[in-house]
Amino acid sequence: YKFNKDYKDERLIAVEEKITEKAELIEVLTESIYEQSGEEMILIIREKIEIAKKEIESLWNQQSELEKELERANIFNDERLCA
Repeated sequence: YKFNKDYKDERLIAVEEKITEKAELIEVLTESIYEQSGEEMILIIREKIEIAKKEIESLWNQQSELEKELERANIFNDERLCA
C-alpha cells in the first residue's frame, strides 16, 4: 500500500475551495438583503444563507476528517521509513 499524498492534498484543497465559495455566497446574499424591500424575498435569502451555513459546517467536518487522515497517513509513512 502506497500513500498518495498528492491525491489527498487535492481533496483537501477542493474542500477548502468549496468553503471559500460558500463563504463568498453568504456575503453576497447578506448584502442582497439590504437591497430588498419585500419581506418575502428577505426570508428566501435568509433561508439560502442558512443552507449555505449548514453546507460550510459539513465542509468543515470533511476538512477535519481529511486532515486527520493525512496526519495518520504521514505518521504511518514516517514509521515505515524508520523501520
